[in-house]
Order: sequence, then structure tokens, then C-alpha cells
Amino acid sequence: MEKDIKRQISYQFQVYSSSQGLVPLADAKAGAIVGANIALIATLINAPFFYEKLKKIIDASAPSGTAVFLLSVFAVISIISIMSAVMVLYPRPSQHVTKLHPARLTYFEHIFSCRSAERYLSRVGELDDGEILQEMCVQNYELSTILIAKYKMLKTSLALFLANMIIWAALIFKFFQL
Repeated sequence: MEKDIKRQISYQFQVYSSSQGLVPLADAKAGAIVGANIALIATLINAPFFYEKLKKIIDASAPSGTAVFLLSVFAVISIISIMSAVMVLYPRPSQHVTKLHPARLTYFEHIFSCRSAERYLSRVGELDDGEILQEMCVQNYELSTILIAKYKMLKTSLALFLANMIIWAALIFKFFQL
């Protein structure tokens, strides 16, 4: 039985290690999406023809509805895509209580609540192998809920960014036609 618990603890550590590697990957992708959205906006705003064409649209007695519509949609989708990417970066502290038991020594909030490294070490030393396995299972479960939230937001942000690239290209094309 002792050997089995140690094997399970080893397995849970491997699960944690591989899952933990996905957090910075999601954050890096979200940062890239924010940067790419800003690049699209900057290339449009800094284009030499942008303000001239925008003034032409505004001054026209019958403004080009397509250009105004595309510009509006581009701005809204850019904002939503950037905000959803920023939500990927938003830290999510553990607030979830599992059926096993609430985590006691797993997260930085719990570690800090011990108020000293010595007290934390003492509390960890009091855990038996079964309790360590439970702590690791709770931690892996919580990490999976964090990753699901991050990657769901990342998927939304990426889909919006890709749609916005198409709108950006259509907007550039429309501005060249004016």
C-alpha cells in the first residue's frame, strides 16, 4: 500500500508539472494576441492615407456606410479581443472547495497563512502520505479549472483576432477604393 501511494504521489507530481507548464504558454499567447491587435490598430492609424480618407468619409454628404460600418466593427472587435486576452492574464486564486477537503497547504495563500517558513515546514511534516496525495489531487484539480478558464478565454480572443484581421484587410481595401 505504501509503495502504491508513493507511485500515485509521483504520478500527481508529473500531472502537476505538465499542467503547470501550460500556464505561461497561455499567458504568452494572450500577450501575443494583445500585441498583434495593437499592431493592427497602429498600422491602420499610422497609414499615411487613413486620416485623409476618414476626413473624406466624414465630409461626404452621403458617407460610405460600408467604411464606417467596417471601422466600427473593427474597433469593437479589437477592444473585445484585447480584453479577453487580458482576462487570460488575470490571476485566479483558488476559491474552489473540492469534495476531498479544502486545500490546506497547497496554494500560496495557504502557505502564507502559516506566517513563517518554520510553521509551514512543521505543517507539511505533519502530513502523512495519504494526506500529501490528497493535497496534490486538490492542487491538480484546481490547476485544471484555472487552465480551462484561461484556454477558453484564449480561444475566444484568438477567434476574434482572426476575424478582426479579415475586417482589417477589408477596411484597408475599402479605404483604397475611396
